[in-house]
Amino acid sequence: MASPSLHPRFFIYPALQIYLTAGAAALAYPFMKWAGAAQSWSLFCMDENALATIGRALVAAFGLGTVGLAYAVGKEMRSRRAGVFAAAFMAVCPYHAMSTRYTSVDVPMTFWVMAGLWCAVAHMRRPAAARLWLGAAFIGAAAATKYLGVLFCLPLEASALMQPRPSTWRGWGRRGLFLAGLFAVTFVVFSLLAPYTWLDYASFKATMTHETQFGYQEQFGWDLSPPGFIYHRYVYQLL
Repeated sequence: MASPSLHPRFFIYPALQIYLTAGAAALAYPFMKWAGAAQSWSLFCMDENALATIGRALVAAFGLGTVGLAYAVGKEMRSRRAGVFAAAFMAVCPYHAMSTRYTSVDVPMTFWVMAGLWCAVAHMRRPAAARLWLGAAFIGAAAATKYLGVLFCLPLEASALMQPRPSTWRGWGRRGLFLAGLFAVTFVVFSLLAPYTWLDYASFKATMTHETQFGYQEQFGWDLSPPGFIYHRYVYQLL
């Protein structure tokens, strides 16, 4: 944070949550200095307790937002009662409640994914291409928070495919271009929010290679065999 560079020098997770935490810390610093809790920016950047508190508060805000999005998705799919049940379930979900206490990426990714899913569901009820474009942007933010978030581009694609089937080859061609465009929006947003994934691709690739080897060697800290599907090149290796 003390450095003016945006290079995270960390690629196990994408950079978006790092940027958001740094931004929240920059906003909190003047108030903490006014309250006497911080003496200087350089010392503040080395205060692990303060930064951890700010990071945890940011993740907690994402957690609360996710509960609200669960209500919105449930209401859009069924009714207000379904939305209330969905929000209540999300609020007491053990992993969600536990993860909101930590400076981690799972809860923020879930927030962006839920926003994207709301767009997909809303499009199915009231078709509008703009909702899918917005949803693709949200999924890009999810992927820029945690790489696996990109998989949730698939529900958006499915939502577009569930519209009435084109009657001509030209119609199918336009449908294909639209689907490709959704993925392109996701890719562009990811690249804008985690730019050093590509600007320093060598470091990114080295990190992913190391993580893959780490998984194969079963050094996760617990007994996990086989390691996880992400560390396998082929599906049959899971069998």
